[in-house]
Amino acid sequence: MDRLNKFKAVAEPSELEKQVYIHIEEPELSLFPDAQCKLIDELIHTAMQARGDRQVSLMFATHSPYILNYLNVVLHQTCPGRAALQGEELAVYRIYDGELQNLLMKDERDRWIVDSYDLSEAMNTIMHEYQSLDV
Repeated sequence: MDRLNKFKAVAEPSELEKQVYIHIEEPELSLFPDAQCKLIDELIHTAMQARGDRQVSLMFATHSPYILNYLNVVLHQTCPGRAALQGEELAVYRIYDGELQNLLMKDERDRWIVDSYDLSEAMNTIMHEYQSLDV
């Protein structure tokens, strides 16, 4: 109680920056790939529009290669009314063999991309395996 009496607020609560954190686990559940992309587009676009006097942060935990690949569209498309982010506004990580890996990088043209190649490779491997069968 003695420490509480000595506490002096430096700023008024009404003057503090307003922050909104939205966390979504597995947004892809029960959605077709195109619906996953539309959901991500709408969530990011809505969050960006809602900023105003507050900082809005989205965090997704996903296993969807469609969502990860779609983030490249979000990084580069310029259509009004759709989600758009700069590389500095995005962070993409995965845990692989117990280590954290950053999947956001710059390509040979110095553009931000989400490196989802080996995550998409599983779909190609399955297709090649199917095509190799004598069905």
